[in-house]
Amino acid sequence: MPTCKFVKPTDINCLARAMKNEAYCFSHSQREEIVSKRKAAQSLGGKNSRRVHNPSKNKIKLNNMCDVVSAIENTINDIKAGNISTNVANSMGYLLNIAVKALEQRDWEARIIKLEEAAIKYESEKPNPKT
Repeated sequence: MPTCKFVKPTDINCLARAMKNEAYCFSHSQREEIVSKRKAAQSLGGKNSRRVHNPSKNKIKLNNMCDVVSAIENTINDIKAGNISTNVANSMGYLLNIAVKALEQRDWEARIIKLEEAAIKYESEKPNPKT
């Protein structure tokens, strides 16, 4: 398939594939119908990228793993409903992964503290064999 004939100001040819039966790609075509389609696509792209998830509406509490699973479910449902962009969803996934690790760390620390307290109590209650 031939490449676009457009030459950039840097004297480098556009490397995109030309449209079928055309000399130029979608981005560089000067045909009126293609120009109007390109403007419509650019406008739609701009509108989609402006969609922002409103964090004040949906505060998330992540006190345990059930809360994290619920947040993941809500994120999936928001993606499917078109309420949030995939960029926001990717950020949510990343942050929820961090939350999982933090909750695991908190649980391990709590278990270690209990074990240390039990060991101290055991040592203090143990009879002294020298008496």
